[in-house]
Formats: sequence, structure tokens, C-alpha cells
Amino acid sequence: INIDFLLYSCYAEYMNLFAILLGTVINIIIGSIWYSSVLFVKPWLKSIGKTEKDLRKKGTGVLYGTTSLMALIKSYILLYLVTILNITNPVDGAALGFLLWFGFIVTATAPDYIFAGRPTKLFVINMSYHLVTLVLVGAVFALWH
Repeated sequence: INIDFLLYSCYAEYMNLFAILLGTVINIIIGSIWYSSVLFVKPWLKSIGKTEKDLRKKGTGVLYGTTSLMALIKSYILLYLVTILNITNPVDGAALGFLLWFGFIVTATAPDYIFAGRPTKLFVINMSYHLVTLVLVGAVFALWH
């Protein structure tokens, strides 16, 4: 695979940096709410066998820095696909987000959860976060494009 094509193709010039950053921010905002006391922090922490204090020991800079970088990469790839597929309808953008979620996120993650014996509740919490972000950002990118 020619990585230069992905990074510097003719499509890259049509990709808006502000849109990529917006997608990243949407991911971060949803994650901040998703994994907070407003929604799922208690069952999520229980499922991973940790406390909020345990997470702070790891260093929030590393945790949030890594999470932000992954959201940025996810936004870039999603906008790239919306662009090369010429998706301009938000329903189609949401559908693309759903297909990416189901075809890659769920299928790649489910076996790991099963073999590791991780709780189903943890799987549902984490997978639904990715579903919501990919569908929403896919719709936003389609409108943007």
C-alpha cells in the first residue's frame, strides 16, 4: 500500500483541518460525558476493576493525550473516507460511521473481550461510545463536505 497516496493524495487538499479538529473535539466531548458520572463512569470503573484514584495515578496527561491523538487519527480517516466517497448526505455519513464501527471496531474488539473474559457490560459501554462518535462525526463530516 502506498502510504503517500493516503497522506498526500489529491483528496487531501479537499480535507479541511478545521473539520478534522471539530471531529476530534466531538469525540473528546462525548467521551468526557460518556465516561463521567453523568453516564457510565461507575459501571465502567467497576468493569475494569479500577477507581478514579487509580486512573489519576497513571497521569491524566498520558491518558488524555493518547485519547486525543486517537480521536484525531479517527477523525482524519473518517473525513478522508467521506471525501473520497463523496458523501454529502448526513444519513449516508452516519451509515458510513455505522459500517466502520460494525465492520472494524466491533469485529476487531469482540474476540479480545471474549478471550480475555472481559465483562459484557464493559463491551457494551465501550462499543456504544464508538458507535455514537462514528455515526455523529460521520454525519457532521458529510454535511461539511
